[in-house]
Amino acid sequence: WSRLELQFNQSKNKTEIPHIEVVQGDNETNVLNIKTTNEGKEYLLGDSIIEIAFKKPDETVVIQNGVIVTDKIRCILDIDTISIPGKVLGEVRVKNDNFLLTTSQFEFYVRKSIR
Repeated sequence: WSRLELQFNQSKNKTEIPHIEVVQGDNETNVLNIKTTNEGKEYLLGDSIIEIAFKKPDETVVIQNGVIVTDKIRCILDIDTISIPGKVLGEVRVKNDNFLLTTSQFEFYVRKSIR
């Protein structure tokens, strides 16, 4: 299993993420744990709806739902999201009633499997 930690600071529009690499075709094993903050304080997600948009190297977009687990967003990368090797861009959308918050973009790399 790959657990990938991301943190977004909304007040500075800055993303703190390490270099992330996953393997094409891995299934149900790459987990994104995403924490959002505002001026260093946890952003309370409550009962928000979470969508994560991924733009693959071939320019197609995949939308996945995130799940809130103890004020973090959890997303298991779908096999379709990591089906093409190369750089994948992502952004998180937090929706609540008339409110929409979109994080800064992040990226990760999908490498081709040796097999």
